[in-house]
Amino acid sequence: MTIKITGRVLTASTDDRTITGLLLPYGEQGSTSVGKVTAEPGALTIPDDPGDVHLNIEHDATRPIGKAVAIDERDEGLVATFRVAATRAGDDVLEEAREGLRACLSVEVDEPVIRAGRLVGGRLSGAGAVVRPAFPSAQLVAADHGDDPDEDEDE
Repeated sequence: MTIKITGRVLTASTDDRTITGLLLPYGEQGSTSVGKVTAEPGALTIPDDPGDVHLNIEHDATRPIGKAVAIDERDEGLVATFRVAATRAGDDVLEEAREGLRACLSVEVDEPVIRAGRLVGGRLSGAGAVVRPAFPSAQLVAADHGDDPDEDEDE
């Protein structure tokens, strides 16, 4: 099954219990918990073991439902595939995705560095299965670090 969300595609398969989606689009301004932010390729450190990135419900770390099995940087952004646990909560999320009710993924970033509205650093730490699209409502918890002192002011 394929669901289109705001021009992005998220796939959810009840057969192999996976959800694949765009976690963080590149070059697209999003409204986050710290204001407007844009991400570019290479901004995030991605764990060597994709299984270190857990999928939860609505960014609630106490409600995990799966682990990443693949994380890829593509031209359009950071794409991840999660294997969903065979639990009631996992079943519910797969069904909600199928019905288009909770059909989005949202990135979680530890230690984000934001300068002049650009995400320039941080570590991919997790993802939420959410009602609102992954971006523009990504959960980035940090303050803008201001302008990059090494950046030319004319840029």
